[in-house]
Amino acid sequence: MTINLGIDLGTTNSAIAYAKEGRVQIFSNPKDMGRRTLPSVVGFRKERTIIGTKARERMEKDPKNVFGVFKRKMGTSERFQVPASGREESPITLSSYILRELLTFLPADISTRAAVITIPASFDTVQSKATEAAGIAAGFEQVSLLQEPIAASLAFANQAENAVPEDGKWLVYDLGGGTFDVALLSITDGEMKVIDHVGDNFLGGTDFDRMIVEKIMVPKLEEEYEFTNLLDEMKSAKGKYNAQFYVLRQRAEEIKIQLSTQESAEILIDGFDDEDGEEVDLEFTFSRNDFNRIISPYIEGTMDLIVDLLQRNGLTAETLEFVLLVGGSTFIPLVRERLEARIGRPLNADIDPTTCVAEGAAAYAATRPLRLKAEVSDNPATNEPAAAPASAPKLKMAYPRASREEEETLVGKSDGDTDGWQYRILRQDGGFDSGLRPLKGRFFEDLPLVSGAFNTFTLTLTSPEGKSHEHPETIGINGGYAISGQPLPEDITLEVDDPERPGGSRCLAVFNKNAVLPLRRTITRALNRPLRKGYEEDQIRINVLEGPAGASPEANKKIGFLSITGRQLSRDVSSGTDVEISLQMNENRDLTVMAYLAMTGQEFEETFTPTERHTPLDLLRLEYNNLARRWEDERAAAERNEEYELLGVMKSLQEEFEDLGRRISGLNADDATDERYQLEDRRRTIVRKMDSAMVNRVFHEALKKYEEAKRKTILLVETEGTKADQKQLTDLRRQETDILAAGMTGKLESLTRQMNDLHSRVYVSSPANLKNHFNQLLMMRGVYTDARMAETFIMAGQTAISQENWPGLLNVIQQLHGLLPRSVFQNPGNDSTGGGIPDLGKIGF
Repeated sequence: MTINLGIDLGTTNSAIAYAKEGRVQIFSNPKDMGRRTLPSVVGFRKERTIIGTKARERMEKDPKNVFGVFKRKMGTSERFQVPASGREESPITLSSYILRELLTFLPADISTRAAVITIPASFDTVQSKATEAAGIAAGFEQVSLLQEPIAASLAFANQAENAVPEDGKWLVYDLGGGTFDVALLSITDGEMKVIDHVGDNFLGGTDFDRMIVEKIMVPKLEEEYEFTNLLDEMKSAKGKYNAQFYVLRQRAEEIKIQLSTQESAEILIDGFDDEDGEEVDLEFTFSRNDFNRIISPYIEGTMDLIVDLLQRNGLTAETLEFVLLVGGSTFIPLVRERLEARIGRPLNADIDPTTCVAEGAAAYAATRPLRLKAEVSDNPATNEPAAAPASAPKLKMAYPRASREEEETLVGKSDGDTDGWQYRILRQDGGFDSGLRPLKGRFFEDLPLVSGAFNTFTLTLTSPEGKSHEHPETIGINGGYAISGQPLPEDITLEVDDPERPGGSRCLAVFNKNAVLPLRRTITRALNRPLRKGYEEDQIRINVLEGPAGASPEANKKIGFLSITGRQLSRDVSSGTDVEISLQMNENRDLTVMAYLAMTGQEFEETFTPTERHTPLDLLRLEYNNLARRWEDERAAAERNEEYELLGVMKSLQEEFEDLGRRISGLNADDATDERYQLEDRRRTIVRKMDSAMVNRVFHEALKKYEEAKRKTILLVETEGTKADQKQLTDLRRQETDILAAGMTGKLESLTRQMNDLHSRVYVSSPANLKNHFNQLLMMRGVYTDARMAETFIMAGQTAISQENWPGLLNVIQQLHGLLPRSVFQNPGNDSTGGGIPDLGKIGF
């Protein structure tokens, strides 16, 4: 059995659809006949909860108890205070009310135990998990998530009249009520694939509504009436005119819709008094040209994202077949005009932009197996029957859930005694009958498919006595397009110690952006500090982040962390011990992290399903102040080093950086909008741009380190190296020319490590060097973090010298290094190798 139910949980409107036998039905609102969408608005009146159109109508009468656009705050710790009930609601609970109301659209015979719910392609892990949590809160036992551009493309591709060229590429331009996505897709061998995407979780029609309020309505009110700081008083939760902000935003939305078909519209503002007690009654004409002027920067920003998307994939607009329009905001004439002017490819609006996401979600749901514990097994590809006669062989079957081929092969396996048993497969429309066939341990059947329809087959078992038993699993294959899987919207990284920046850290990529979910990977890292059994302060922290691997950790979002302390250990763990870290992420973005410590044989595990990210205003201001200090440090360093390219990038970002500071400083502590989260996104973007601009500096710094490593290695190899060492040095130096010419920082750093490894190997092959190094460590007896353990290692070292056990002495030296305090590592003079003792780092590996 499959899920079949698809839901578009939208910022301003939501919809629900159901797939049955290859056809998708979008259901209308029984309380608002003829309307196939539900306004995503929730209102409260005493003990009643009002949802949809009725709630929207109450916005002007009781704005403090009516809530909309809460999808923009999914994944945050935001709470909405409800005066009518005295309760507070979260974005998750408000979304669950919308989902429950959508279920009232359905007839009683449709199962509502599972659903596919769509999310913007750019939703991060926390936002995605919050959406899933809303589905569970609404009563679903199983929730599958689907990215909105994929849903829209499925709806388009599966319509018979829409011919999608094989190997052709197209864009989905999805500008909805609160979010924007643009995705690059293609179809190969009947399978749809998302090549790449980009988006903005804080750009949509609601921003255009807000601009009408802030740029048009508020200035007009301040011009005609007596107000002080009107906009601040509107946006503050405790502001005198906070209620009017939501009323005006709703009227702005109505004006925006009118301007999609009219050249001008009348704006009426009334229903409250100014500060002198004068009743506001203001009416004026607002033209489409004025509307275009205030939203143009936003629309041009989406065009820039498209150009960047195509360029990084080595494509031009001419390679696109068309641009598929999705989302209600694509009805705005300026959007279509600018797409035609900037992209120059045909615009496709053959599907309804307001319901196509729900339609595609249902089509996808028809290919997703139910995983309800009482009905099916845990393996979606080989579901066992929920119930079968005791004497019947147990069957497992595997087949594709979607295919554009004329026929597909079903593979079956039977457990138990099959002697005398037969099977028969029928297509529900009567177009195929396998006839009775003998049942074997393994069996195969070619099933002919009707293109563009959902093909349903039943399998019947006949016993040796001639009794028939219909197998409880319905075999269903969608004759439409399948998807290759959902892409990861951003890199998933680990925060690890940065050996190039003592005390600092960097991001190590685990899963790359656009990798298809589900994903699994194991990496091994060496601990750079010892962990003492029973000591809580001795710990390593496996910190998982989301964002570009090339960015600094501060620019990325935290998903969660797994901490291992000495209190959890069964024995002491030495520095250099391997920790094996396995990460696994499923399609719904549940992330499981497992860490295996080889020295103790212990395994630690944590599954992250975060649904909230806390962004208090004081933290946002602190992070901006830290960025400001870094900004000045980087600018000063760039001027000293004459790094004109970096200075040019910083100059281009200066206005954006200063505007960010002004907006953060001017934000009210009780700001009721989502501006705080928009500013946090902008801060991350600026940090990432700075990180990207510093690539050249990083290369030059890497070059300096390479030259130093090469110098000391040449000196040592020429005096103490063997012929084999000299040959390896020559081989390494041969790689230098190509790496320097290409400016490849990563390969240059790798070459530096190989140089240092050669230096270390030659150095430690000399007993005299090892003894000198050990004697230096003896002089540090008073500074070790664990004097008792240090004495144990010192005695072992003295024994190794007396026995001329040089590998043993090397191991002692490494262990003693692990017991030195951090301050020692900031003095390169303490290391006789000339390379400096590496910093232990803040992460531990």
